[in-house]
Amino acid sequence: MTQKNNIKRLMSLLLILATIFTMCSCSSGKKEPVSKAQAKDDSVVEITEDLFLTQVNDIYTNADDYLGRKIKYQGIFETMPYEEGGESQDILYVFRNSPGCCGNDGTAGFEVAWDGEMPTQDSWVEVEGTLAAFKDKDGNQYLHLELDALKVLKQRGKEFVSQ
Repeated sequence: MTQKNNIKRLMSLLLILATIFTMCSCSSGKKEPVSKAQAKDDSVVEITEDLFLTQVNDIYTNADDYLGRKIKYQGIFETMPYEEGGESQDILYVFRNSPGCCGNDGTAGFEVAWDGEMPTQDSWVEVEGTLAAFKDKDGNQYLHLELDALKVLKQRGKEFVSQ
């Protein structure tokens, strides 16, 4: 990979990270669970390709209605190193590219918690897990999916979504 491509990839990762921070799906430090709202039903919320942005936005906007619910969707798997105060950790995301503040530089999806085998960067995956909230050391609340399943798929869906 050329230096120009490395710089472009680094800039893309930084934009993704900044976008996801804005969407309140990332933090550092000790994660303290927040009490989960009672799930209103046991059905799995499946985020579809055609309404990906709409559904993800609804979950962030109405988080209390979704906490404790199972959510399933497909997207791009990425790990990003995050360092603060001399401590570093890998933050895991499953997302799709979307319109953003400067054109088509946005992302939509969730930070995920997964203890199983890690797929390679940029793998297309299907995930299913429970939506949970946690607080960072400063008391800021964030959402993530505590995964029950992560499956690498051979066929990729739409990497860029606009609805």
